Amino acid sequence: MGSIEIRDGPLGLLGDALHVPVGTGLKTRDIAFSGGNAALITDSGTALLLYRALEAPTQYADLGVGFRAWGFSSNLTLNPGSYPSQCQSFRPAGSTR
Repeated sequence: MGSIEIRDGPLGLLGDALHVPVGTGLKTRDIAFSGGNAALITDSGTALLLYRALEAPTQYADLGVGFRAWGFSSNLTLNPGSYPSQCQSFRPAGSTR
């Protein structure tokens, strides 16, 4: 996670980024698979152009316009168990990964 603000007089530029990878091992009790792993990755980024509309000694107000982009990806891996192993992949429609 990180953020930055750059200001020059009444104009400012604000940006931030967030990257959150989480994952865990799976227990399948060796019924059809012998364990596995599940993971989820979330990415988000924001950019804002700001204008300081009000500035007083104890307060200020900014007006801004900007955008936010985000993405999610997941991965599920199951280890072969009591059945013969085979490799199969699934990709949702429109996915590039």
